Amino acid sequence: MVVSPWLCYYLKDEEEMERILLAYSPQLRNILELAEQQIREGQGVPHQEFWKAVEAEGKSTS
Repeated sequence: MVVSPWLCYYLKDEEEMERILLAYSPQLRNILELAEQQIREGQGVPHQEFWKAVEAEGKSTS
């Protein structure tokens, strides 16, 4: 992705720059659109199952 020099000058905060780059990232937008489609089609992970997996991952990396 090409970033305009004026944008780099205007944005002093690195986190704000990252948010803007991600907001306009075609790759990220494609990933999010695919995820939304999978959820609509019932292929998503149920809420409790997701958090159990997160908790188990946290315990395995501790």
